[in-house]
Amino acid sequence: MTTYAAAHPWEDWAETWAHYLHMTDTLETAAACGVSIRPRRRDEPALARVPAAAGSPDAAFDWLMASWYPLTYVLNNLNRGLGVPDAYPFVLSQPAIEKLRFVHDVIAASAATAEPVPPPNRTAAAGAAVPPSPPSPPAPRR
Repeated sequence: MTTYAAAHPWEDWAETWAHYLHMTDTLETAAACGVSIRPRRRDEPALARVPAAAGSPDAAFDWLMASWYPLTYVLNNLNRGLGVPDAYPFVLSQPAIEKLRFVHDVIAASAATAEPVPPPNRTAAAGAAVPPSPPSPPAPRR
C-alpha cells in the first residue's frame, strides 16, 4: 500500500483492508460475468476460472493472488487499448501480499469463531406493533 500508510499503522490497516475488498469484489464480479483468460501467447498469464467466492473465508488466499494477477493484466491491457490509464497501476510487493494475507486470515478466523446471527423476527413480539411495510412506488405514467 502507500508509503504514508507504512508509517502509520491504522492507515496501513485501512489501506490493506480496502485493497483486499477491492480485490475480492473485482474477482467475484469477474466470476459472475464468466470471465476466463486464454491468451494466444504462452508468455501471457492465463486464468481458467475465477474464484466465485473470492470474499469467502473458505477461499484459499494463494488462489486469490494467483487469480488476481491475470485479471489485472487483462484490465490494464484493455484500458491501454482505449488510451486510458491502467485500472490497476500497482505492483504488489511481498510485504504488501503478506499484509493482504493477514487480512484474509483475520476474516477466516473471525468466521470460524462467529456465532450465526438469526434472521430478524418479523412478527410482533409480546403485543408490540409491527411497523407497516413501505408503500410500493407508483406505476410509471404513460
